[in-house]
Amino acid sequence: MSDTLSDLLQGPPAIVQSVHAAAVREINALEVRIVQAEDDADAQLWEQARQVVAQLEAGLSQRELARQWINARTGEPYSQMHVSFTARVFAEKYTFQPRPRFRDAYNAIANPPKAAKVAADTPPADPNPFRRWLHTAETLIRVRDQKLYEKWYPTFEAYLLSGFCQTDEQVQDVTKRLADPVHLSTAYTMAQLYDLVPSLVYGNVGLPKCPDDLPFETYVKVWKLLTALPGVAAEMAEAEQWGGKRGRRHERAA
Repeated sequence: MSDTLSDLLQGPPAIVQSVHAAAVREINALEVRIVQAEDDADAQLWEQARQVVAQLEAGLSQRELARQWINARTGEPYSQMHVSFTARVFAEKYTFQPRPRFRDAYNAIANPPKAAKVAADTPPADPNPFRRWLHTAETLIRVRDQKLYEKWYPTFEAYLLSGFCQTDEQVQDVTKRLADPVHLSTAYTMAQLYDLVPSLVYGNVGLPKCPDDLPFETYVKVWKLLTALPGVAAEMAEAEQWGGKRGRRHERAA
C-alpha cells in the first residue's frame, strides 16, 4: 500500500455523539407516544359523546344522565350543563371536516367570548333592591321569550347555569318565579313600598315592620299597598301594628 502519512491521518471520519443525543431521542419518543395518546383520547371522547346523545334520544333525561355520569377524577356526578354541552358538541361538530378536537369544540361552546354571551343588561345603580330585581327579571324574560340564548346555549336553563345560577335547584326556582305573575306583581308592589319607606324592616316571613315615626299620610299609602298583596289583608287584620289604633284611623280616613 502506498498510503501517505497524510492519508493515514485523515482516515475514516469519526462519529462524535453528543452527550445530549440520548435525552433528545427520548424526548422525541415521548412526543410520539403523547400524540398517539391524545389521538386515542380524542377518539374516545367523541365516542363517549355519541353514546350520551344515543341515551338522550332513547328517552333518558339530561338531569338523570348527569346524576349517573360520574367524574373519574372527583368521584362526583357531572352537572346537567356538562351533559347538555357534550350533546351539543356531538350534534354540531361531529360531521365537520376536518373534525376538530373534542375538547377544543367543547370549550368553544361552553366558554363563548364574553361579548358573544347573551348577558342581561347591567341593572342601573338603583338603591331599591326590588326594582333592581325587577330589571333583571324583565331582561331574563326577554331573553327567554325571544330565545336570545339559542345561539350559544341549547336551553334557557343552560343559559341560567352559565352565570345566574349555580345549581339546578336555583334554576328551577328562578324559572318558577319568572313564570309567576303573582310573584312579579308582588315584587313591583314591594319596590313601591321601598320608595315610600326605605326603612321598612322586611323579615323572612310575615309583614314588614313599620317605623313608629311614619307620617300618617305615608302610613295610609303603605297600608293600601300592603293590602293589595295576595293574602296580606287577613294577616294585617290580625297584626297589632297594622290593625290597632293607626289601622282604625286609616279605616275612618278611607
